[in-house]
Amino acid sequence: MKVSLKGEKMMLVPYMKEQVGRYHVWIQDQIIAIKPLTLDQEYEMQLSWVQDPLNGTLNILYYFFSAIGDVNIFINDPSDPQIAEVEIMIAEPKRVGGPE
Repeated sequence: MKVSLKGEKMMLVPYMKEQVGRYHVWIQDQIIAIKPLTLDQEYEMQLSWVQDPLNGTLNILYYFFSAIGDVNIFINDPSDPQIAEVEIMIAEPKRVGGPE
């Protein structure tokens, strides 16, 4: 997925290898129902997201440089790519609830 969306204060950019370490820390801090991944498994997951034509993860950059969360996009019906499930996670505690 090669998509970037730019707004006034935030931008969505593809989840890249360089962002895995920070993402891994976020997930370790979250209360989740699944078993947390190791850092090596997280690198494998990032690569699978980049290569998957129907799903993708975009990181949310606040003021274009500080990653604060992510957006996951799932196209559940390949015959209708106009419809997708979207999950948004704001992971940086100081940004939960909106910009200051």
